[in-house]
Amino acid sequence: MRDSARRAVVSRDRPLPGTNGMTPEDFGRIRDLFDRAMSLPVEDRREFVDRHAPSGDPIHAQLAAMVELGDDSAVLAGALEAGVLDKTWLRDPNLPKQIGPYRILRVLGRGGMGVVYLALRNDDVFRKVVALKVIGSVGDAAGIDLVARFKQERQILAGLDHPNIARILDGGSTAEGRPFYVMEYVDGSPIDQYCARMNIDLPTRVRMMAQACDAIDYLHKQAIAHRDIKPQNILIFAPGQGVYSHRLGDRWLAGGASNTGGGALLAHFSAERMAALTPKLDPAHPTGLDYYPLPKPGERFPISDPQLAPRVTPRPADDLQFFQGLLEGIAAVEGLAYQALRELGAPTLSQVISIGGGARNPAWTAIRQRILGVPVSVAEETEASFGTALLALHGGPP
Repeated sequence: MRDSARRAVVSRDRPLPGTNGMTPEDFGRIRDLFDRAMSLPVEDRREFVDRHAPSGDPIHAQLAAMVELGDDSAVLAGALEAGVLDKTWLRDPNLPKQIGPYRILRVLGRGGMGVVYLALRNDDVFRKVVALKVIGSVGDAAGIDLVARFKQERQILAGLDHPNIARILDGGSTAEGRPFYVMEYVDGSPIDQYCARMNIDLPTRVRMMAQACDAIDYLHKQAIAHRDIKPQNILIFAPGQGVYSHRLGDRWLAGGASNTGGGALLAHFSAERMAALTPKLDPAHPTGLDYYPLPKPGERFPISDPQLAPRVTPRPADDLQFFQGLLEGIAAVEGLAYQALRELGAPTLSQVISIGGGARNPAWTAIRQRILGVPVSVAEETEASFGTALLALHGGPP
């Protein structure tokens, strides 16, 4: 549970899609189209992006991800690091340029006591996108010591320690003597919008609300009342889906690791039994079984739920049909993973090049190709370590 000043950390090592090599013209287009898209109803935004920055446009992936999340923090930070922010962005003259070691990017929100800014720590210590709250001119009002109240709020937040409440990172005073504090920034979606967009099922929605209630209960036990609980202040962000990235030179490879796979198969069949059944598989004829195979309860990606139970019923009496149903279920989970990445701004899946032991199984390849709806081919070298060795040999990607 996080309010507008409680947002998640975006570190320098986090991928900023589309900002590498960004030109002032690219940034200007992204900013203009993002602002225009966000003024439209939610259901019209994707069509707007596809019309004004179609697939193949250099800014398409970045703009689509920004609009999907309703957040522009990554591109602002990337533009600043690329040195194009000041060249293209007409700053609000009333917006401070710098507070302490934090470069102010834009206003996130305004409250009774102050203003919350999106900011980037840009000194030689580290770079991190944050939310910075500073007391406003109301602190000068006579008869009420709002500065003392603001400092008390800052101290209360500094004492909180809960996984679903963003942490305070820093604090201080401006050159004018106004106190401020710095919080994690969550580039997420309000819980109601997230559930609607991702078509979250009822049990998962209940678990998400239970997590929010647990955070509120924690506050109450600290004798703290939030007083502004609403969907807009409960944010869900992509790491909760188990998405991660690996750096590859100046690129990023996004993905996630499901618990399904070989372990889920071995929970039902020995390796010898699977080897005997494999030649009898009939990939062209679906079993119609709707499985989510897992070796035990708990999933990381595309569903992040440590209590998610395997779905492997009903089990037919025929082992061959059951085995093929498990394989189809694993391929369906793979399809859900690609769909989740696409909804977060990744390109549409166009092909799969497979490595590892499963790549040598033609029946499994055929099942994946049918369910994923794209060509599935086998890499020239199927050992996963081969690519790593090539990178080491050449010192990086080609």
